[in-house]
Amino acid sequence: MNEIETFEALQAVQANIISNFLGFVSLVTAYLVMAYLVGSKLTKSQLLIVNALYFVVAYFLIVGQYQFISSANYLANIVVLANLNWPGEVWEYGTWAAVVVWTFIVAGTIKFMSDVRKN
Repeated sequence: MNEIETFEALQAVQANIISNFLGFVSLVTAYLVMAYLVGSKLTKSQLLIVNALYFVVAYFLIVGQYQFISSANYLANIVVLANLNWPGEVWEYGTWAAVVVWTFIVAGTIKFMSDVRKN
């Protein structure tokens, strides 16, 4: 892979990271709005279905984000090792930071739903 192809691949992965992040923000926002508006009116079976779907989609988004950031790190390391005018060093812990933060966000939204249902 030459220099231009490496930068193009890195930009494509970065675009996927942004798209996946926006999908996650949309999912969390939709869940919070739904929890606020109808959370207390849901039956237990409806709540189980909604939470199961939320967990599954959130899980796939978190795993996808992990893969995208790992790919970006891999490509950035190629650029750094090839010394292709990369402006900074690669931060290897970003993959796990995203997973941990997003997992806490999902846990917080579930807590929000629980609080709405108690009131």
